[in-house]
Amino acid sequence: MKKLLVSVLAIAGLVACTQETTLVQKGNAPMEFGGAFVENATRANAAVDPSTTTESITGFDVWGFMDQPSGKVFEGEDVTGETGNFTYVNTQYWLPGHDYYFAALAPMNSANWKLNTEKANTYGAGIVDFHNVDGTEDLLYAAKMVSTKGLEVGQTPGVVELQFNHLLSKVKFTFTNGFDNANAYIDVKEVTMEVPAFASINLAQQDWWSTNQWALVEGEKTTLAFGDACAKTAMGVKQETANERLTIPAGADQAYKVTFKVQLYFGDVPAFDEVQTLTSEVKGVALEMGKAYNFTAEINASNISEDGKELLPIVFDVQEVKDWVDAGEQAGVIAGAVEEMTLFTDVEATDRVVVSKLLDGAGHTVSAVEGVDYVISSTARLIEAVAGSTIQNIKIDGKNVVVEKDKNYGIRGIYTTGTGDVVVKNAEIVNCTYAINANNAGKLTVINSTLQGWNSYGSTTENHFENVKFIDGTYHNFRPYNNTVCKNCDFAEGVVIDLSQMVADATIKFEGCTYNGQPLSPANLSDAAGKNVEIDLVVTEAPVSNGLVQNVNNVENMTIDGGNLKTTDGKGLRGIYITKGGEYNVNNVVVKNVTYAINVNTTEAVTLKVVDSTLEGWTSYGNSTTATFTNVSFECGEYANFKPYSSTVLTDCTFEAGFQIDFTALSGVLTFKNCKYNGEVLTAANFASLVNIDGDCTGKIAF
Repeated sequence: MKKLLVSVLAIAGLVACTQETTLVQKGNAPMEFGGAFVENATRANAAVDPSTTTESITGFDVWGFMDQPSGKVFEGEDVTGETGNFTYVNTQYWLPGHDYYFAALAPMNSANWKLNTEKANTYGAGIVDFHNVDGTEDLLYAAKMVSTKGLEVGQTPGVVELQFNHLLSKVKFTFTNGFDNANAYIDVKEVTMEVPAFASINLAQQDWWSTNQWALVEGEKTTLAFGDACAKTAMGVKQETANERLTIPAGADQAYKVTFKVQLYFGDVPAFDEVQTLTSEVKGVALEMGKAYNFTAEINASNISEDGKELLPIVFDVQEVKDWVDAGEQAGVIAGAVEEMTLFTDVEATDRVVVSKLLDGAGHTVSAVEGVDYVISSTARLIEAVAGSTIQNIKIDGKNVVVEKDKNYGIRGIYTTGTGDVVVKNAEIVNCTYAINANNAGKLTVINSTLQGWNSYGSTTENHFENVKFIDGTYHNFRPYNNTVCKNCDFAEGVVIDLSQMVADATIKFEGCTYNGQPLSPANLSDAAGKNVEIDLVVTEAPVSNGLVQNVNNVENMTIDGGNLKTTDGKGLRGIYITKGGEYNVNNVVVKNVTYAINVNTTEAVTLKVVDSTLEGWTSYGNSTTATFTNVSFECGEYANFKPYSSTVLTDCTFEAGFQIDFTALSGVLTFKNCKYNGEVLTAANFASLVNIDGDCTGKIAF
């Protein structure tokens, strides 16, 4: 097994407790907490740092349950001590055969945070309200799942080792003497920043760690005091503020008022009679949880007015955003076998990553590295997902790496193996030869994801893609081999939906899918002839074109649902729209919730054959069309009208009660063979009295 070089946290949430349950059972092993580790603890530097570290944490509050919310174990239990020696009063004991879920907040019993567990769920402890008084108090969160399944009475799964993560951002300021004069010195003192004072964060959500999940209380501000930055600082010298401070993460639209005092000296003589107070603003930067920010500014001659009497405003910029990690800690690397892992930083894969249970990216990126050998059994894979595993909340960047071994191998973002199911959700896979190459003998499920490159699967027995964007890359094939459902997926222009390799009796179904943002049609499919293809085209947004399936010669095994929508310019939708001459076959198709089920609008010769289908709405075609309808059901919709302009043969067709047959533009004869209207067989004797007719049908019908 390769050494894992990235800090990880096995996320397990907390569900709100609703019942009191006593879990103390003598003879069982007691629960112990130890090894409290503060993820991304601060670097040592000259400034006074208020954040909590692994060495300085002395207490935290714990919530926990067994199996389900009613199995309450801890509710705000005080745990005190130091690393390696934490204790609590209300001792609880392990019971074999259960899953335990714990969450913890620090500092213990702080008046500045409050946890509301009413909305807690399996993802987290609930909603935390926080009051940032002066930026000197950290806020830490940890979650952990521990199982006793397979243990016996008296056995323990070990100490519950919590890995805490900073929920706040850390800030400092650095000022540089930018004067081109060795005799010019600057003082910068009493640096302050106005920041949000109150906010809440929902830890009971799958992506609680993502950027800017804090909800700010508008209008409530507090002032952070950073102290002095420099005294008599010489040319070219940088000085940081005496203090670092903690603030609530916020988006790039949040502005921060910054105030400080400045004096310029030439030698020992001050340039101004009074120390200047300057107000500026920091804006345009998103502050993220667990990250440290250094705002930098240079004071130079450009900050001085022409008469030398006053300082001009200073503009701040972000010089760097650094991970909030211990000095010397090696972060950002992942390799080898992984059972269950949550990332807390972007990482590079320095070897193949083999996931047997869970890889949760927590919004971070796993990147390929040039020159690394990712090849196993003639395939190069960045992440190998073993059957039974889940890959989620992650970006995978193959960097277009080509592995040079015996020959060149293109990189696979995710390669699946084994017997069993694999789940991929909330993933973005880019710059790979294959986004996903599935070879697990089981089901592949991909949800809420973006896949760039080739996607193919041959060994899976069932495949489900939902809310997936297939985007074009160096390779752009979507090639299924076996049973597949694509639901609400979008295929970008250039992506080839290649059905050439589908095995015998395999079925592929498209539900509400689009191609290049427009409703998917059979014309978007490659090598579909003779394949079991079903398209449920459900329109959920106003399309640009009013022809949902336009000028497609063979429309088969398809449902077209226009949702009674209009186009973006307010026109009615046509389910099947023909504007060019040629032969058109419609077989086993349902068209509904449209203005026109079928509309032919061309003077060119058209042969239209409709078989085994249901048409709801208006069907119409001009004099240049030769049409036959066999076993077709004409059903009423918003528009219920059959208006042919030319002779037509209808065999074994049915018309719903109220449906209108329009003879006003017919030049020719409608021939009805064993057709029914409202359940009655149409004959010459009953036609005029039974059917809802527009116009004169005299001499225009035959049986």
